[in-house]
Amino acid sequence: MYADDAVIFLKPAKEEVLALKHLLHLFGEVTGLQTNVQKSSVAPIQCGHLDLDDIMADFPATRVHFPIKYLGLPLAIRRLRKVDFQPLADKAEARLSGWWGRHLTQAGRLTLTKSILSSQPVYLLAILSTTKEVLQLVDMFRKKFLWAGDGNLSGGKCKVNWPTTCRPPDLEGAGVLDLEKFARALRMRWLWQEWTMPDKPWVGLGTPCNETDKLLSAASTMLEIGDGAKTSFWNSAWAGGCRPRDLAPDVFLSSRKKNRSLKEALSDHRWIRDLHLANVTVRYLQQFIVVWEFAQNVQLDSNTPDKITWKWTVSGEYTASSAYRAQFLGSIKTRLKSLIWKPWAP
Repeated sequence: MYADDAVIFLKPAKEEVLALKHLLHLFGEVTGLQTNVQKSSVAPIQCGHLDLDDIMADFPATRVHFPIKYLGLPLAIRRLRKVDFQPLADKAEARLSGWWGRHLTQAGRLTLTKSILSSQPVYLLAILSTTKEVLQLVDMFRKKFLWAGDGNLSGGKCKVNWPTTCRPPDLEGAGVLDLEKFARALRMRWLWQEWTMPDKPWVGLGTPCNETDKLLSAASTMLEIGDGAKTSFWNSAWAGGCRPRDLAPDVFLSSRKKNRSLKEALSDHRWIRDLHLANVTVRYLQQFIVVWEFAQNVQLDSNTPDKITWKWTVSGEYTASSAYRAQFLGSIKTRLKSLIWKPWAP
């Protein structure tokens, strides 16, 4: 529920709809906030075999179908398609139509690209996992405005390649946001909060994070093992800073219980009993020994909870900026020079 936008799930049954209508009427009498049924909508989920006209007769709301938009985000019961993200590109294009790029200096276009065109997709990127195609579509508008203004973009107008343009200024970049890296930094917040805020209602329902996000998150955090209740045996980086699933992928695949906590897995060697020993090879045994040695050296403290620390900040707390910056570690300064972000250079 958010402000005046509420989502209510109920069974597609006539008595359920009547009960909802009665509850909304009572709520309106108590608070004075009457529900406008004409401005409400009903989105059926797997109701093709039901007579919805009869069921919804007493609640004449508009019938809509997925995907729908809620709080500015596409909401669907299946995987989102490229077309569902088209409004993101349309928004960037609409913004450009109101600007007179040819009347701006290149430094001015750079400022608008960084402050407006790069900030528009942040809300969506923080919540949904988008494809590279969608991000490239947004980048197309950013490139066109930065390098060509109102004209057509050609290779000759691009004075610096786009990856270099998206580098931080101290790495000889223009500081334009790299949307793919920033999206990953924002998604990593889900993994951080999943650990530090287990009371959030979405915990346990999955996150929009992919395997690369999880690997970077594991490399960006340090674990202090206490009672082992929060630490995942296979998916947390407790084995010398690595995840056991990465050290022993074959053993991980053979486990029938991949979500056990470290405490559960070590109790009575349950992690070994979970293994389905079908085709044991030399490689499998080598991987098993690696995990077994790490497991033997773990000392749990039942009086101390597990603790996680973010490596890239002094406080040890996650920040999106530090997660973004961490993805440039190992980069070197280029020798490319440009007057775009250093207009005062001789």
